[in-house]
Amino acid sequence: GMPLPGVQDLELDPSDAEAFLGRYQVGCTTYEVTLGSDAHLRVNVADRPVYRLLFQGRHSFVALPYAAARFYFVLVYDRTMACRLVIYLHGPRTEAVRFQ
Repeated sequence: GMPLPGVQDLELDPSDAEAFLGRYQVGCTTYEVTLGSDAHLRVNVADRPVYRLLFQGRHSFVALPYAAARFYFVLVYDRTMACRLVIYLHGPRTEAVRFQ
């Protein structure tokens, strides 16, 4: 579909994408972040459609097909790896912690 107003689809450098890849957990829910062959991040969550992320700059992404879903990665230490994934989905804020 067409991107929404104000939503960008910036190019994500594969070397930058490395920092975001991995698995994040909150409660019993696991979010697995992978890099697709189209150079866009994917977020897999059990029993849900796969989110395709559009890069908005810095550590921010908007998820398709749900433009209301926004994903932010929190980087720490030497900034080579994200430690948390913050998700805004239909309002509430969820913070998932990297475990793998």
